[in-house]
Amino acid sequence: MEELMNLYQNNELELGKIEEQISLAIKDLQEKQKSLVEKNEEIKEKLKLAMEENEIKTYENAYLKLTYVAPTTRTTVDSKKLKEKYADIYEECSKVSNVKSSIRITIKEC
Repeated sequence: MEELMNLYQNNELELGKIEEQISLAIKDLQEKQKSLVEKNEEIKEKLKLAMEENEIKTYENAYLKLTYVAPTTRTTVDSKKLKEKYADIYEECSKVSNVKSSIRITIKEC
């Protein structure tokens, strides 16, 4: 991919060829990432079950540390309901945060 970008910057390839090659490279990387994420989640689930069954809270070796986190409950605020019922409090307690730009890539199924 880096090679393609260098060729493009040096005007040695047509934009159409570069666009297609980069698109295919990105598609390939995204598919590999999706597969790796799925495999990772599968492994984590098996490890979690084994740790639960054997009552292991922590496992550590030279390469990693696994910590079992037990299920718990979480309290959240329904911001839509808060805004509807108590708009003034919602406005008073709201804050604006900057979000950096990003790109979303969606792989089309063939």
